Amino acid sequence: NELNINIGGVETEMIEIGAIGDVLTTDATGVVWAAPQNIADSDLTLSADRTLDLNNNDLLISGSGGIGIGTLPIDPAVKLHVNGQVRGSTFSSGDGLVNLPAYRFEGDANSGMFSAGTGELGFSTGGTEAMRIDPSQNVGIGLDTPLANLHVNGDVRADGGFFSADQTIDIPDYVFQKYFLGNSSLKESYDFRSLEEIEAFVKKYHHLPGIKSAEEAKKEGVWNLSASNLQNLEKIEELYLHTINQEKEINKLKAEKETLSKEIQAMKQDLEAIKSLLKKSE
Repeated sequence: NELNINIGGVETEMIEIGAIGDVLTTDATGVVWAAPQNIADSDLTLSADRTLDLNNNDLLISGSGGIGIGTLPIDPAVKLHVNGQVRGSTFSSGDGLVNLPAYRFEGDANSGMFSAGTGELGFSTGGTEAMRIDPSQNVGIGLDTPLANLHVNGDVRADGGFFSADQTIDIPDYVFQKYFLGNSSLKESYDFRSLEEIEAFVKKYHHLPGIKSAEEAKKEGVWNLSASNLQNLEKIEELYLHTINQEKEINKLKAEKETLSKEIQAMKQDLEAIKSLLKKSE
């Protein structure tokens, strides 16, 4: 069986009917039947950019090797350029650099997330590392070797409170127990000192009892604010007790002074009476 085909206004010679599914195309010999190029069945070589349009949602394959999804203002500038959200069960990328993160933002190439090392995440802004999370889940801000769950190299500011859920916090109620009961079940080693004892200690060691010296703090290189707050509270409670004692002594002296003043007044009256009697006897 043969067909007489007219293509583009040009009538071809009679050709035989092709196989089912074949399409007419051309090659160096003229018009021929050939199996259709279908990417689902075989490799497909494109000779120009291709755009597949479905309800104004484009799939673009560019000659530069990029794939674009969605309406793009330009041809895809990278291997995959998507105008819209991207969702997947997992994502994998290269390690990236501090000044060229693996996950970054369009128009801001040097800010984002990168792999800072095995098991470590780095976050950079303006091409400089701003934060790091190490394999122990320690977070460092302003440094790359955090030594605690949160380690900050710089000032810390909060517009709210700081709270601790540490169950080992030792509120110094033992100060009052020791003073009023003579012993403390909260801290048996605690000893309430008199002002004379504190004076002798300060003269010898140049710091308060129970407080780290400047030399110790400098040697350790850190200052524990939590412990320091509790130590300060201990000293405040001791000061209150010393102040209460001093107030008792002051009130006692006031009472003695008032009694003495009354006795002196009575003596003055007696002297005046004696003077009056002596004048009469003269």
